[in-house]
Amino acid sequence: MPTRISPSIFLDQARNQEEAFISVFGLTEGYKADLEEDAQLQKAVESLPQARALTRTRVESSRSVPRGWNATAAVIPFHPFSQ
Repeated sequence: MPTRISPSIFLDQARNQEEAFISVFGLTEGYKADLEEDAQLQKAVESLPQARALTRTRVESSRSVPRGWNATAAVIPFHPFSQ
């Protein structure tokens, strides 16, 4: 009968490797290594130029609204709470 290996062994090994990396290179480098492998963070960083462009578009369009008008309503045609 094959021996069953507990998943916690792999977690312990990964934790030990992380601690060894931090003890050799320091806490800051340990954080950098974690963040470089974070897929969600990478996607967020890749999305920044698009977000910046959308913000500029909104600001530019709100500047073109005549004084006294609601700039948000000019950018968003329908808002459920607008009156």
